Amino acid sequence: MARKCFYSFEYKPDCWRASKIRNIGVIEGNQTVSDNDWEKITWNDKKGVLGIYIHNITNAQNMQSGKGKNPFQSITVSERSMADIVKTYDPPYAPSDMVYDYISKNIESWVDEAIKIRNQN
Repeated sequence: MARKCFYSFEYKPDCWRASKIRNIGVIEGNQTVSDNDWEKITWNDKKGVLGIYIHNITNAQNMQSGKGKNPFQSITVSERSMADIVKTYDPPYAPSDMVYDYISKNIESWVDEAIKIRNQN
């Protein structure tokens, strides 16, 4: 069964990190797209949404970053904060390779859960 996923990230600091996650390729039916194609994607109410903190994934300069704020706290849908609806995941490791491995082992189940949440709301 193909899953519908929406990737969102702060472009300048996280493009490299987000590309690493996108290219894990474990989500059934998830075809990778070029970075330019990502910019054409908009929010669609038929997609499950989840958040993954990727600050400990290294960027092109092999650097990690500080953990950012939950971006869903500033978005409301039908007078509800998206932070109350959307689950976010913060891998419990600091080394980039361990974070990447943790995400790759769990992202498929996280997407399944986001789809269940979408169907309930």
